[in-house]
Amino acid sequence: MPTHSLDLRRRVVAAYQAGGTSIRQVAERFMVTKRTVHRWVRQYQETQDLTPKKVGTKRIGILDQNYSKVMEIIVAYPDKCLWQYRDMISEQLGINVSTVTIHNFLKKHGLTLKKRRSAVPKPTIKRHKSGG
Repeated sequence: MPTHSLDLRRRVVAAYQAGGTSIRQVAERFMVTKRTVHRWVRQYQETQDLTPKKVGTKRIGILDQNYSKVMEIIVAYPDKCLWQYRDMISEQLGINVSTVTIHNFLKKHGLTLKKRRSAVPKPTIKRHKSGG
């Protein structure tokens, strides 16, 4: 979703600060929500700046917070399945996550758990068409 222009933000805040009007009236006039007007006015009062904030979160995933310990488990047991890693992480680290979370962690760090078959491949049987 695109952000509102800096010019619109300044006009909205200026209209509200001019007085004689409410947040609701300013919101209707500029066709934005009351929450948006309130947020912009508060942002301006606190920082004297109306530039849009960065979109997204600054949260670090629970597995990333414990990266070295999780990687120790994965390196020590390279042939386990996701559900087995989930159980081991829960048991050893006390962190309860889903198999999807583990999959996303591995994908983010460029790791795969592709199983390689060490067994001899099955022979292929060629079938010939009978000429009738």
